[in-house]
Amino acid sequence: MDAQRFEAMTRWMATKPSRREMLKVLVATGIVAVLAPFRPQRAGAGSIIPGCRLPGQRCDGDNNCCTNFCPASYGRCGCLLTGDNCFFELDPVKLPGVGFDMDAMCCTGRCHNSKCVVGGD
Repeated sequence: MDAQRFEAMTRWMATKPSRREMLKVLVATGIVAVLAPFRPQRAGAGSIIPGCRLPGQRCDGDNNCCTNFCPASYGRCGCLLTGDNCFFELDPVKLPGVGFDMDAMCCTGRCHNSKCVVGGD
């Protein structure tokens, strides 16, 4: 959760919500809690890899990381460099070419036209 969402949530909680609003929040929270274990993990290296770790998370081998890069001296998953492919397929066997660009994998934090880029385009 980023700082802006957290602030919005705390401001909302500081006001006196109606019973109906509180019930909606409780029901939504319960649904998310039940369904959360079934969501797919973020992908790397071309396809969704269940349980792979994002850049910056602890790792003990390249195969732990979504980017397939775990520098032994650092012990954390590395990110993709400018120009690297940051397009990740949902299922390369059943849905070849269907996927999305993933900013989080790039060291620059920006993926455009399936490549890690600096700044705008």
